[in-house]
Amino acid sequence: MVQGIDDVVDLVHIFATTHGPAHRVYLVGPSEGGIVTALAVEKHPDVFSGGLAACGPIGDFRQQINYDGDFRVVFDYFFPGVFPPSPVSVPADVINGFFDTYVPAIQAAIQANPDGVRQLLKVTHAPTDAADPTTVEKTILDLSWYVVFATNDAGQKLGGQPFGNRLRFYMGSDNDSLLNMNVERFTPDLTALATIQKDYQTSGHLTSPLVTIHTTGDPIIPYWHEPLYTLKTFFTGSAMRHVNIPIVRYGHCNFKASEVLVGFAVLIFMVNQQSLAGVEAALPDAASRDEFRSLARQYGAAP
Repeated sequence: MVQGIDDVVDLVHIFATTHGPAHRVYLVGPSEGGIVTALAVEKHPDVFSGGLAACGPIGDFRQQINYDGDFRVVFDYFFPGVFPPSPVSVPADVINGFFDTYVPAIQAAIQANPDGVRQLLKVTHAPTDAADPTTVEKTILDLSWYVVFATNDAGQKLGGQPFGNRLRFYMGSDNDSLLNMNVERFTPDLTALATIQKDYQTSGHLTSPLVTIHTTGDPIIPYWHEPLYTLKTFFTGSAMRHVNIPIVRYGHCNFKASEVLVGFAVLIFMVNQQSLAGVEAALPDAASRDEFRSLARQYGAAP
């Protein structure tokens, strides 16, 4: 995150040196790029006129770490032996063999134990789409991919193991007492927590406008980040500089082009009080243009 922020700030300075200062600079980023965008806009309002952060972990980064870790340890409880230890230090052979070995193992395990699947999702609150049963497997596989490939990287970048559930009481299983007695417990390294607080937590203090857009059924970076961030903006007196656009849909960053353009249109209007030009070229079919106009009108940015 820190390097990403430094890189985009440097890029703006290089552009100004090469081509002259830009009149406006907008930063847009999805997923992890969403928190880079939010942090950059908060910390560098002199550089960025505003930002559009899509489906990023902007509400509470430590809570995001714990969401991922909780999923892994609860999965291990209901499906023991699918993954070798440890949840906080993933062996190289698990990473290297994830798609060929572990994806089939996960699929077999969840097909054999639908009751465990039900309890896993209820305890972890990992979103699925009730109208599409295939999203159950997708949520579990996608989150499994994330905890396998992101865990070691997080430990390295944060300077220690960040996941902690020593005092967590898990609820939603058929036997919560048994679950809490047997689920694996971890204590986070203080260095990692200090790094998160210093470099990865947003403040909600905005001088330049920030628009956020997030699918409500995001299983990777849950939607609850958005109300948490909105609350931060109220506490810092920045609520008028923040607009959140919820998209009622399953999936991580599962947006239509018209919806993303609405987010950018709202940002342009907040900065310039002008409508976004060029929508006709970006959305050539009538249906998507109608979707754009309807949603843009809802957020006060209709052309």
